[in-house]
Amino acid sequence: MRISSQPNISPPPPPPPQPAGQEKVIIKPRRRHRGCWTCCSIFLIVIIALSFWGLKTAAQSGLIELPFFSSTFYKPPAPERIIIPDKQTSPYPEKIFEKKLSGQIEQLMSELDPANPPKQIPLKINLTENELTALIQNQLKKSPDTIIENAQIAINSGELELFGYLKQLPKDIPIPIPLPVNGTSFNLGIKPIYRDNNLDIKLTKLKIGMLSLPISLGNWLIDAFLRSHIKTLTEQLTSQGINITNLSLTPGEALLEGEVPLKSL
Repeated sequence: MRISSQPNISPPPPPPPQPAGQEKVIIKPRRRHRGCWTCCSIFLIVIIALSFWGLKTAAQSGLIELPFFSSTFYKPPAPERIIIPDKQTSPYPEKIFEKKLSGQIEQLMSELDPANPPKQIPLKINLTENELTALIQNQLKKSPDTIIENAQIAINSGELELFGYLKQLPKDIPIPIPLPVNGTSFNLGIKPIYRDNNLDIKLTKLKIGMLSLPISLGNWLIDAFLRSHIKTLTEQLTSQGINITNLSLTPGEALLEGEVPLKSL
């Protein structure tokens, strides 16, 4: 008979039965909530980026001066070229158009053939950018409540450039805080439009300081200053029976063409 050298090991007793209605509770190790910290970090980065962009944009507009941002991102703009008002027209620039019109009519009348007079007399009146700048600056001096100063007009091919500085913002623009806009430059690209014997203008470019803005935002500047003068000029021409036929722009000069009935002279 063979005797085993290993002691008899009895199996462990079974666990006591769980009471009815109770489940075994398993305690899991606590995990760190890394997802929450990631979301907060991303949100903070977005806020910082938006704040930086907003301060940079405000500095580029030139409407307010911000430490670091203005010195880093803002450079005072300059017009395409400096226009010096015509000294000969500066004393009475509003008379320049009338003077040129009457002078050309007198010349054309002297050249007419009395035996065969035409029904319509063609007119061509040229205005230089120096004369237009003198006209605008004279109008600004007469309007103490105007919102712009030191304005000038440069004439390019098919387009005008109006450059100047803002004295204040229009009162009808809702802003939460007052802005010290005195000295902020503006630059407008203007394309004259002629239709149905009426002269109007269309914006092609709008810049406040170094900041390019949607063209629709510049309508308040056009309405506040230019459209009233254009309407006055158009009414002056039509009251004299002049029919505008064409307006062309070449560098430095605008040419206005039209016709006037001989019987209205």
